[in-house]
Amino acid sequence: QALLNGFDPELPQPNLRYGDSISLVPEGVNAVTAFAGSQDGQALIEKLGNTVSVPPNLRDCSFKIVPRNQYEEAKAVQKNFNAGNWDEGKGLAIPTLSPSDLLQDPAILSADFAKQHRISNSGTLRDFFAALVSKYEEAEGNESEFKRQEGGLIRYGDCIQLLHESTGTYVTVTKAQAAEKGSKRVEQIPDGNELSVFVVTPAFKTYTFGEPMSSGDLTVFMTRKKIDGREYCLHMSSLAGGSQEFPVTTVRRRLMVTSEYIIGGEELNATVGSGRPTCWRPLLFSPFENKGKKEGLFKAEDIV
Repeated sequence: QALLNGFDPELPQPNLRYGDSISLVPEGVNAVTAFAGSQDGQALIEKLGNTVSVPPNLRDCSFKIVPRNQYEEAKAVQKNFNAGNWDEGKGLAIPTLSPSDLLQDPAILSADFAKQHRISNSGTLRDFFAALVSKYEEAEGNESEFKRQEGGLIRYGDCIQLLHESTGTYVTVTKAQAAEKGSKRVEQIPDGNELSVFVVTPAFKTYTFGEPMSSGDLTVFMTRKKIDGREYCLHMSSLAGGSQEFPVTTVRRRLMVTSEYIIGGEELNATVGSGRPTCWRPLLFSPFENKGKKEGLFKAEDIV
């Protein structure tokens, strides 16, 4: 794997920490996970030529490791929204609250909203706005927790999330069927949800839960939340040669690059933990210490 040039698994590697940016490289293939904001919301595993050691779209291959977010209040809002009773079935979008809105009583917000949209200020609507305010407070709490844990060691067994830095979206397993039979579709979702949370697990018994995770360790990313009673792991599909294989022109178009360095692509999906999921090497792309130190800092893909 030319992407691993300079990486020696026999030598000590830097520990990974919350806030670090990594690239996800599947074991045994000269490929890397990338996303360019395609409309279908799916990341791809771009295959590179055997001698290519740097992907042409390096920034689109960067994921930040963040602590597990809380989603209880967000789930409550979505549940009420899906029921469709809060707005009397008018199909209105979930309102966006400003910082000043969050300082008001949710009952006042619901009354104003009811007047604006000519609906009754029912108890259901008031409960919806109370949950919506709680959702924003939960998001603030998640941000505070990230700042508290930033720079802390990531250990096997930790629950983490993978935030795509270019688009601000989270790697998320869905309940939908993937292109590969028996697998679940993986999408990039702006806020994430409970299926965006992964337990970092050593691929082999070389390490145990509680030990620090290092750059380049062979790792399995397993969902914390089960789907139909089963745990799923991030996986590189095996569609090559089949009728559902992605043509290289499709891969380049979805990744918004024309480089001939990209010679193909596979689907990033999720398979059951017992189905021999892909082992990944999370390679350190940029340590957390570099965040906010952009002035004068020489970075990959800079033009000189």
